[in-house]
Amino acid sequence: MKGVAVYSAIDVRLRAIEAVERGIPKGPVAIVFGIDRSTLYRWHYNYQQEDINGLYRQDGSGRPKLLNELRSTVLSSAISYGFKSDIWIVSRLHRVIIEKFCVHVSNLTIWQRLVDAGLTVQKQEREYYEANEEV
Repeated sequence: MKGVAVYSAIDVRLRAIEAVERGIPKGPVAIVFGIDRSTLYRWHYNYQQEDINGLYRQDGSGRPKLLNELRSTVLSSAISYGFKSDIWIVSRLHRVIIEKFCVHVSNLTIWQRLVDAGLTVQKQEREYYEANEEV
């Protein structure tokens, strides 16, 4: 890409803060940089508190993303979690999520995360154990 300047995230943040420091209102600066005003306010506050160090990304401190964990849980054996059969149903996942992550989510949310993860409902195959095949 000839003639196009490429800036790192810290460069962009610093340029936005420099514009604010020069007296340009935060609203237009946010529009030009394609960010939300609240983000610019946070960057500016962090810059005032910690100088350029306040503009670096912080490691996430929130709870872990459940989607990957949910996928690996569903792909593992339900029996390994103490259930009598190997079939995963939403109520079982709900119980495991509460015990494993100490997070309370609704059954609907669990269902939506399963769909997001590309996991579909599988119908259990029935096996008939009758001796009379005509029946």
